[in-house]
Amino acid sequence: MYRIILMMLACLNAYALQAQNFSGEYTTEWQWDMNNKTNWLNLLRLNLCIPIGKGNDSFEAATLHVAKTNETIIDDWQGFSNIEADNLFATIAVLGYMHEWKAGHLFVGVRNVNEDFFTSDVTSLFANGSGGIFPTISASYPIANYPFSGLTIYFDVTKGGWTFRNSIYNGAGYNGWRHNDNPFIIKPKKDGIFNMSQIDMASRTYGQQATKT
Repeated sequence: MYRIILMMLACLNAYALQAQNFSGEYTTEWQWDMNNKTNWLNLLRLNLCIPIGKGNDSFEAATLHVAKTNETIIDDWQGFSNIEADNLFATIAVLGYMHEWKAGHLFVGVRNVNEDFFTSDVTSLFANGSGGIFPTISASYPIANYPFSGLTIYFDVTKGGWTFRNSIYNGAGYNGWRHNDNPFIIKPKKDGIFNMSQIDMASRTYGQQATKT
């Protein structure tokens, strides 16, 4: 039996209200199966960046807050905006130290794979049906993919329009606060180690910058 599902999506970036180093993003999705079931999904992300010293170092943090009113009502649990997850009062997406130099970045701490890889400004809203990174990866490995995060060493280097990115993660992601379910743990014997690399090429096309991955 076929079902028709109506979904309404709204996304608000609270940058207009941000302080110098604080910002927030709110995404909401309303689902209706044209019968008697509805589901209201909400995702709030809060970002904080604190410069350290007089150089280009900074402390970065981001939290995720997820709330929905009903269980999943569509076959593709990831929905349209890819924000559906279990209710989360607060979980860590990013927390760590970032060093920036002219040609790249180095980050050490807790991080989510969606911060850096296979992503764009509109990926979560329109470009794919994955809850974060490509499902061929997220469905096969328990990595630090939304809404999970893990201990990470990340760096990128840019030269001549090319950018090379690489991250080494604890092999499994976590999003809880308990001893055995928090993103600060590292268990190479149990979880393994996961390495991810990506090369981007940026070029000028008709006066605008285009990026290919």
